[in-house]
Amino acid sequence: MVKPSAALFASLSASSLPSNPLCPAVHHTMSLYVFLFFCLVSMLAIQTISCTKWCLGLLIVDLKALIVHPK
Repeated sequence: MVKPSAALFASLSASSLPSNPLCPAVHHTMSLYVFLFFCLVSMLAIQTISCTKWCLGLLIVDLKALIVHPK
């Protein structure tokens, strides 16, 4: 009795899947959404870093003022 290997099943199931989505417009739209998502995430990261630097700058200025003119 010959048993088919897992590789044979994998190749048969992979060949039955379409290589491209059925509708190119759907593929384009999904690619656009993924691109816009990554743009949004990177913009939020840059904004967070900028805000953190600004807040740290204010904190350093306040600390310097306290050191120079202690109460």
